[in-house]
Amino acid sequence: MFVSAPVKGIHAITGSLMSSLFGCLRAALAGLLIAIVGGVFFTSAAATSRTDGPRLLQAWLAYPDLASVDWPYAYIREIDAADTARRIKRDLLGELDNLSWRLEEMGYVRPVETVAAWRRRIESLQAFRLPGDWGAAQLLAQPEHNVPLSRISAIGSCQPPNWVEVWDVQGIRRLDWPSARSLGDLVDDDVISATGDGQVAVVTPMGHVVHRGIQAWNYTDMDLMPGSRVIVALPFKGDAFPWIRDAIARLTARTPTGTECRESEFRQDSARHE
Repeated sequence: MFVSAPVKGIHAITGSLMSSLFGCLRAALAGLLIAIVGGVFFTSAAATSRTDGPRLLQAWLAYPDLASVDWPYAYIREIDAADTARRIKRDLLGELDNLSWRLEEMGYVRPVETVAAWRRRIESLQAFRLPGDWGAAQLLAQPEHNVPLSRISAIGSCQPPNWVEVWDVQGIRRLDWPSARSLGDLVDDDVISATGDGQVAVVTPMGHVVHRGIQAWNYTDMDLMPGSRVIVALPFKGDAFPWIRDAIARLTARTPTGTECRESEFRQDSARHE
């Protein structure tokens, strides 16, 4: 079930200004980045080709319409990372199946429906990425992350979505951003409430997973970028419930975030564009 919160008042005005500023800043930075990376590329490409072949930064330089890439929503697919995601998915589905029949036997109707909704979404996840910041600027700042293309099956990018997603006992909901632009907004509007250890798992668009407290004694606010996911454990006691919350976070962190995603694939035998 998806529910959209209304955008109104100062949130709507602020959101419009923020979107415009982000767009202008992204275009300016993209032009500067292309110029900088281009210089680095032309001075190092020959040396790279003589050692271990082309690398990720070179792939981004050849990516179509590079200036339009919104880097928090860029991603890479790595062969080993897909295997890890499939293992998480398999273990998570097994745990949800066990939980479902236990809740059903105890007579819980809504939680059983929620677990079924979670399971359907998780089952549908097929394309996985390697979490992290893999943008060209980050690769320049940390060259050790500029991995060989022999490890990469694809690079891609998405457009920023206009939602923040919440997984909790009510199911899976998408709330309009910027109305839901911080964890505090969700708490103040009673969209989410604390369960278990009083923490939620937040998945950023780049796939970073962070835990934040939402009770009075451990409260820590954080900004939510469009496409962030907030995972709340089911309101029951037991170690299984925070484990399921965190497994959902780890799995969704390995899926691209955004809309209108496009990618370039590579041949694994030669690491060239298909």
